[in-house]
Formats: sequence, C-alpha cells, structure tokens
Amino acid sequence: MTEQLLTEAQEEILAKWIKIQGRRGVPMTYASVAQSAGEISGKPVGESWPKRFQKRHPDLKMKTTVPLEQARAKALNKPTVDEFFDMLASVIEEYNITPGNIYNMDEKGIQLGIGAKITVMVDRNQRAVYSIEDGNRELITVIECICADGSVIHPSVIFQGQRRNSEWGRINPCNARCVSVLCNRLALHSS
Repeated sequence: MTEQLLTEAQEEILAKWIKIQGRRGVPMTYASVAQSAGEISGKPVGESWPKRFQKRHPDLKMKTTVPLEQARAKALNKPTVDEFFDMLASVIEEYNITPGNIYNMDEKGIQLGIGAKITVMVDRNQRAVYSIEDGNRELITVIECICADGSVIHPSVIFQGQRRNSEWGRINPCNARCVSVLCNRLALHSS
C-alpha cells in the first residue's frame, strides 16, 4: 500500500482552490496542480500525481480554456448582466420601442499572436473556462449589427493601418458607407 502524499483535508483544500482559481479566470494546469501539491506536502510530486488526484476528485475535470481580456472579465458577472437586461426591458417598455428600432451591434476582436488554448483542471460544473489575457496585442476587429426585426447590416472588418490615407475621406475609394459626422471629419482633414 502506498502512502498518500496529501491528507484528505489537504486534498479537499487543494480541490476547492482549483475551483476558485478556475472561476477567477486563472485556471490550473496539471503542472500548476502538481506544483501546489508539492508546496503543500514539502515533497516533489510525480508526473502522474495530478491525474490520480483528479480521479480521487470526480468533481474536477479537464477543460480547454478560452482567452478573456481582463477588462471584460471584470464586467462579466451575473448581477451586472441581469441589471443591464432589467434596465433595457424598462426602457423598451417606458418608451414603447418597437423591434424595428432595436439594434444590437457587437465587435469581435481577433488577437494576433495569442498562443493555443490550454487544458486546465476546473470544477466539473463550470461551463466556460476563461484564461485572462492582458489585451496588449494587435487586433483585427469584426463588427456586426442586427435589428430585432431580423434585418442585418453588412459586417465590417477593421485591420490595423500603418498610416491613414487622406484621400479615403475625400474620394472614398472603397465606396464605404459611414456616419456623416465621421465622413465630414475625414473630408475636412484631407483638404
């Protein structure tokens, strides 16, 4: 019979810590679980220890992360989201706004240079597993907009430019449709 590295109480604390870290957006890999176990026990941990630990704790499982920028992580919580939708419903009702006058616009930033997703240990019941990124990367942005009545505006893709071509605001070579204030500002700057 082999001696267990951590006591049951120590393992329970480590399992809780793994769950907390996963929910905070700092999930633990097998290597970081092994490192934590080694620090708790004061002894080196074998390569297969985290897998055996996971088997002893069926409430934990391995999942693949999704990068999440720090600023978005701070705003992504149930009370904030619920409050937003309660306010939205109140405004729609108060001003009798019809679906044809309700639009949802969103952007998706694609960060260049982000590494591959990693596999981490988290609470079995945790749905999304985010890994917080610092957000300091070059972006390509995709913007899309849809109306509550089902109509859509064509999506836009924005790439980082080296410099702005002053002719774009004046002659509009891409035949881009833009907000008149922005187009007027571009035309003024290019004159």
